[in-house]
Amino acid sequence: MTTATETKVKDPVCGMEINPAQAAGQREFGGATYYFCSDSCQQKFDADPAQYAAADTQAPAVIAAPAATDGASGERCDLPILGMHCAACATRIEKALGKAPGVQGAGVNYATGRATVHYDPHATDTAKLRDVVKNVGYDAIVPQAAPQSTAGHTHRG
Repeated sequence: MTTATETKVKDPVCGMEINPAQAAGQREFGGATYYFCSDSCQQKFDADPAQYAAADTQAPAVIAAPAATDGASGERCDLPILGMHCAACATRIEKALGKAPGVQGAGVNYATGRATVHYDPHATDTAKLRDVVKNVGYDAIVPQAAPQSTAGHTHRG
């Protein structure tokens, strides 16, 4: 597998590093474009963009990261986290998830109680991500798999 440089930006609200192409949203403010890891971060920014733009003096930070060029795209999951009591808890979980095999990026928001993880589904899965969280003393709620598609099926009443 070869690697290339992939551009990453920082969410101005939570600080998570994200790929702009996979961002949950974006906003223009003060001549800069801001990208968000989740709808909740975008909503917080929308409520007071000047606060987050002022705090992000390098707006937005661009970070070079190795990226696979074999055409494999990652997946994103939002995991509710149980047992966090402070921002240090969130940092501990984020570091553990970020070091896990197959994880391309992770951010944990203490205020929302969620971890947003971008990962390679060929290298890991949500059950393994939960195990990482459990190994550092917390727990995560793994979303249930979506039901099989019933395309073309109609209900008649």
